Amino acid sequence: MRQGRPPAWLADKVWRLVRGPAGLPETQLILLPSGRIGGAWGTDFVRWQVTNEQLHLFDTLGRARIAFPLAMQPALALDGQTMPCGEPCRILYLRDVPVWPATAIAPEAPPSGRRNLVVLRAGPDSLHPFWLQSCPEGARSWDLCLCTYGAGTAETAAEHRAHYPGSKFEGLARLLAEESFWGGYDYVWFPDDDLLADWQTINLMFELCRAYGLALAQPSLAPGSFVNHPITRRADANAVLRFTSFVEIMAPIFSQAALRRAAATFALNPSGYGLDHLWQAIIDVAPTAIAVLDAVSVLHTRPIGASYDRRSAAREGWAIEDSFHQVNRYEVRGLVMSQPVGHANRHGVVLTPPATAAA
Repeated sequence: MRQGRPPAWLADKVWRLVRGPAGLPETQLILLPSGRIGGAWGTDFVRWQVTNEQLHLFDTLGRARIAFPLAMQPALALDGQTMPCGEPCRILYLRDVPVWPATAIAPEAPPSGRRNLVVLRAGPDSLHPFWLQSCPEGARSWDLCLCTYGAGTAETAAEHRAHYPGSKFEGLARLLAEESFWGGYDYVWFPDDDLLADWQTINLMFELCRAYGLALAQPSLAPGSFVNHPITRRADANAVLRFTSFVEIMAPIFSQAALRRAAATFALNPSGYGLDHLWQAIIDVAPTAIAVLDAVSVLHTRPIGASYDRRSAAREGWAIEDSFHQVNRYEVRGLVMSQPVGHANRHGVVLTPPATAAA
């Protein structure tokens, strides 16, 4: 079979798949540029490919299961058939995935030479001064962007400063759109300001992301934390990390490439609710590139929803789920455990050999 270049209009779209004589909805699909399928539920389709002017959907065993003849012009629906039984099926275009053009942000080398960035939406009660306590000069592996939203925020050392009123994600959306300095960092962390941590913990967090080739991750929540999603609690004391289908909006860490895929979603709603279920579907990485870091824990010190209307935020989350047809999934796809012999020990945590970097 001759493999053709996929029409550009196929990728980064949300499609609904229906099949059978009654045309009952089976699943939603996001055709990602790499050939992966994101956001699928109720099916085992994982890849797509164009061959002989046909769009083929492949299952987890690598079998072509559905074929759709292609027009070269954008289409709102494609009619095809299942393979090999020939049952009729259709995919319907629903909406575009919000993604910035690849050229939207030009990388700028950070003056500090550090490759990691913490962007903190900080208010008057922010705990970030504790992050910097007893930190020797030059010991941090990360720059700090203090992005304030109110008066009275504690002043600390920071390589970048910005002020935007509004919610966490309203401010972050404006910062990402209006500033360019973040484009020069390998990893960017967006924590809430009520997390208790120290500079060594944050150093190690970035170290683990780099060692395991992660695209999206978060530190686990230490015992005593206020927890919204149980999957984010620290797991086995000997675990390094868990590969998961979920990273919470409370403290996501993005690789530069993943952030450029996800940045446009920050403006979808003020609360950020629902974005954490969307990110894993659109950043276009292997399952082993998303993780909760058990070797790195932070303490979440305040109740969920203490500073905003949770009902309004939940409605915003439901709107995201409806618009992009996502479902809440909390899957642990793998576990990396520590080994006592023959492995590097950094900051008191024994690291296993790095996983193969995600494509």
